[in-house]
This record gives sequence, structure tokens and C-alpha cells, in this order.
Amino acid sequence: MRVALLPTLILLALAPLAQAQTPAPAATAPAVDASKPLAVVNGKEIPALYGDLVKREMAQGQSDSSQLDARVRESLINLELLSRRRPRQEARQGAASAAALEIRRQDQLAKAYLEDYVKATR
Repeated sequence: MRVALLPTLILLALAPLAQAQTPAPAATAPAVDASKPLAVVNGKEIPALYGDLVKREMAQGQSDSSQLDARVRESLINLELLSRRRPRQEARQGAASAAALEIRRQDQLAKAYLEDYVKATR
């Protein structure tokens, strides 16, 4: 739990540093248009699909709200900003980072398989 909490805390702490262009929120929250980016960070678009995936993980029993949407958008913006800093440090921690990413990838694949399996057996 601590491992997953640390990146979230870092992202929340760096929220004011985010320099992103996001569409102005509407009076009522319409369904997310998958063809439009969730945000644009320094010219790079963050797909709405990423927001849907992160929202599912962050929700943890919360109801869908504009506050949750804002937290998801903010987290993805911060993640983009922080991940751009990483290539500069690759020479020092390349093997450890690659292993951590591979473990995360395998974990996500296993979760997706189990979700599909459970849906198919219902």
C-alpha cells in the first residue's frame, strides 16, 4: 500500500507546478469524449482513455464527481511532467527502472486477465 501511496502523494504535492491546458469545465459534467484529450501538457496530449483507467483505480468506492475528475486530471498531468524528468536519470538506474516497469506491466496484464475471467464466468 505504501508503494502505491508514495507516487500519489508526490503527484499531489507537485500539483501547483502543472502547466497544462485543459478545457473549461461545463456547468454539468457531460460524458468524456474519447476523441478529445483529457489535457495537453507542453504540447503532448493525454488521452481521455488514460483518465478512465486512472479514475477506476482512484475511485475505490467513491461516487463519480467533478472532484474525482479533477484529481484524476491533476494526477495524469503531474505524471506526465515527472516522467519527462526520468530519461535524464536512466544511466544511473536503468536496470532497476526497467525491472520495476516490467513487474508493473505484468501485474496489469494479470489483473486484466482475472477481470476478464471473472466476467466470463458470471
